[in-house]
Amino acid sequence: MTIKYALYPNSLAKNPKHRRAIIQNYRSCTIDDIIDDMISRGSTLTRADALANIENYEAAIAKFVSQGRGVNTSLMYISPSIAGNFIGTEDYFDASRHEVRLNLSPGKRLQEAMEDISLRKVAPNQRRPQIQSVTDFATDSVNSQLTPGGVIEVRGKLLKYDPDDEEQGIFFNEPDGRQIRAPKPIRNKPSSLYVSVPEDLSAGDYQIEIRAVVRRTTHIRRDRLDTLLTVS
Repeated sequence: MTIKYALYPNSLAKNPKHRRAIIQNYRSCTIDDIIDDMISRGSTLTRADALANIENYEAAIAKFVSQGRGVNTSLMYISPSIAGNFIGTEDYFDASRHEVRLNLSPGKRLQEAMEDISLRKVAPNQRRPQIQSVTDFATDSVNSQLTPGGVIEVRGKLLKYDPDDEEQGIFFNEPDGRQIRAPKPIRNKPSSLYVSVPEDLSAGDYQIEIRAVVRRTTHIRRDRLDTLLTVS
């Protein structure tokens, strides 16, 4: 997913021309999202297996941390430290003045993943729909595939549109410019749309686009998923 950012005035900067970047499409993943990704890779791993493995992994890390040990993995480095001022060499740790803190920094694998993040600058305060993910229920895939005749869920922000306006809706765009509008949505909510995939989509790659008149606006605004989805 491309990170979209906008520039806003920086009240802490001395130079009035300085701006700070604020991410516009931030979305955090839950443990369920992680498990869904693990079991979608085609292995024999079940949801129960994945949950058990993650629980054992987290429990082992928590155990070592509680023992005051550092943790060094490909994902992260964890080390303990003590914060607070000590009065002279004879002073001792006092919970009212000191605290144990954990220092966390990305490991090699996360550092490499950070290098793959792509950025896209957008205008600030844009009230427009934003597509964050597309789930194809027939294949249980996210931002990957489309199944003609099946149903997809489009998640994001400000997605709700007027299905009776033919200029609004979910559109499947082919690289050659052909655009196919989805039928009326099964669910039409600001953060989630359920729409049917047209049965006449031929094999190939498609870009999902939403067009909607967002509340407190008067004209159609649009957004596209950065990833192409495939009909095989």
